[in-house]
Amino acid sequence: MKRQLITAAMLCIVALASQNARAGACTCNAQTLTVTPGFSVFSTSPQQPTATFSLDCNGNATYDMTISTGSSGTYANRTMLNGLGDVLNYNIYTDAARTIVWDETTGKREYITTSGQNTLTDSLFLTIPGTTQDVAYSGPLYQDTVTVTLKPVSGGSTKNCTFTIQTSVIGECLAPGATLNFGTYDPVTANATAASPLDATTSLMYTCTKNVPATIQLDQGLYPSGGRRLSGPASNFLSYELYTSSARTVIWGTTIGTNTVTMTSTSKNVPLGGAGGLPVYGRIPGGQDVVAGSYSDSVTATVNY
Repeated sequence: MKRQLITAAMLCIVALASQNARAGACTCNAQTLTVTPGFSVFSTSPQQPTATFSLDCNGNATYDMTISTGSSGTYANRTMLNGLGDVLNYNIYTDAARTIVWDETTGKREYITTSGQNTLTDSLFLTIPGTTQDVAYSGPLYQDTVTVTLKPVSGGSTKNCTFTIQTSVIGECLAPGATLNFGTYDPVTANATAASPLDATTSLMYTCTKNVPATIQLDQGLYPSGGRRLSGPASNFLSYELYTSSARTVIWGTTIGTNTVTMTSTSKNVPLGGAGGLPVYGRIPGGQDVVAGSYSDSVTATVNY
């Protein structure tokens, strides 16, 4: 139990000070406590923000201060809701170490106010578990409404104050690299004519916050000239292209809405495009007369969300 002593200067008028000492009272207005920064579903450890609230009290009194369960109905796990069916788990603690859940029994606090006007300011120590929460990025904020109850220890009127605790879920994507290996290009026999290109496919294993609409752009690589090119020995180049579909009709580029790919994430645990990822279809046109050796290029993928 934490004891917080709030002191205030004594009023010079003895009669008024005596009256305040007999009648302790606290007033509060509905407050909204916004937790920043927003929650990241890719956090590998719990996020532990702190929110601050204040009350105005007058007179001598000792109070037990408790906080309700909010929307969850249980102290084991409080919840913030976004109004769209998504639930963000969190809890409130009395201490910065987050060892005592702020409840109505063992986790309550005791406050002492003195005569005169007191402004009671205190912190809510929150924990939002990471790693396991696969909650959606959405327009509405995640919110919970809790009731803070001040109960005079020696009798008197109980005061209830309503607080809204809210936060956002950050929209973000993780974008690991990928390799497209064409294998061996044979300009003499297997790939000697335009009718015999060399095709290959790879997958982008991008994962994003649930409900994030992600648009992927691919640039022209390091050696473009009328299209993408692989660089080889002795300043030789091998033309190739990347496509948005297996038909290889649309070259994957950077013009959003024309030659890019947009997908909405269904879960932080499922890559865009499904379990196999988002396919990239490559083609080296046949009929290119190049010297033997290794050819490579580097293409930058940009994920917009």
